[in-house]
Amino acid sequence: MSYAEQYQDRYQYDTLQSTAYTPSEVSYAEYSHYARRPQQNTELTSKFYQEIIKDALSKSGDVEPDIWCKIYYMERGQPIGKVYVRNYQVIVDSSTTQYDGLRLGIGAFKNPFRDDKIMKIREHIGKGLLLELDSDGTSIVATRLGRNDIIIKGYSNPANHSISEEVIQNLGKLDFETPVKIFDYKEFKSHMALESRRSEPEMDRLYPQLITSISFVRDSPDDLDTPCWISLINLAALKILQDRDVLKKVQRDMAQMALDRRRSCDLMEANSPNVLEENTKLGRQSQPGGLKKEDPARRSRIELRKNKKSIHESGLDYSWEDKFYDSRKFTFFSTIVA
Repeated sequence: MSYAEQYQDRYQYDTLQSTAYTPSEVSYAEYSHYARRPQQNTELTSKFYQEIIKDALSKSGDVEPDIWCKIYYMERGQPIGKVYVRNYQVIVDSSTTQYDGLRLGIGAFKNPFRDDKIMKIREHIGKGLLLELDSDGTSIVATRLGRNDIIIKGYSNPANHSISEEVIQNLGKLDFETPVKIFDYKEFKSHMALESRRSEPEMDRLYPQLITSISFVRDSPDDLDTPCWISLINLAALKILQDRDVLKKVQRDMAQMALDRRRSCDLMEANSPNVLEENTKLGRQSQPGGLKKEDPARRSRIELRKNKKSIHESGLDYSWEDKFYDSRKFTFFSTIVA
């Protein structure tokens, strides 16, 4: 049973007419109806994300190449509408401006089952935020334009997201008029590299990385219980994930990195006879080739985040050296692609 079929009562409601560049850029499709939401749970949240990924995959061949993002506007567990983003910048705010490719005014969306809390939060979204495609053609940058909070979901679970260190340091909150990468292409590549290191790589496991969800004013641990939020699918990153040449390059980079690291460790051991003894005292015994059994990079990153220091300033680089990657967290996406 699909996520949409979880709703028992369905009501057809008038949809918006868009002034977007083409009619296909704004759509309500199977989510054009509204219904009283069921009791929220993890299973329903997983089903929702599975379905929007399925939808993106099924239409990936029909989407024009300059469209780089798809936005779902949500009120709790109800998908109210979805739009495609073509322009490299788009503003999401509380105005009643119909989506024209440059501005998405969520004040124009109607929902007959909107509760009081949702209505109150919508009134406080104000100028909202600016979303823009970074110069690398894949990263997404967000800037809070209003005075009230905007929170990036998933900051406490980086293994399932390609968010930047700034998002993690700020506990997901965007600072006023400060551009922050909410989808970091370097982090995404690092997850691709970690997956390619497996004996049988399955890039399908990385589909959760394509999704970035953002809460307006108030957040909730349960995504489908968040009053007002949007969920983005990075279509530019999806194209990269489907490009076999990119995967091969990432695998070559990983192989070269492992070789360079091995040489560096061998050289260090050759110049310092006491390295093995020191590693043993610290509980980090060496493996063949000079590779350490336990790399301290993840612990170092955690300490840097606590102190709000830049990872790059300390010679570390995102997840390439991290050990928090756990493929078991991606199993609920394993059935998306037939």
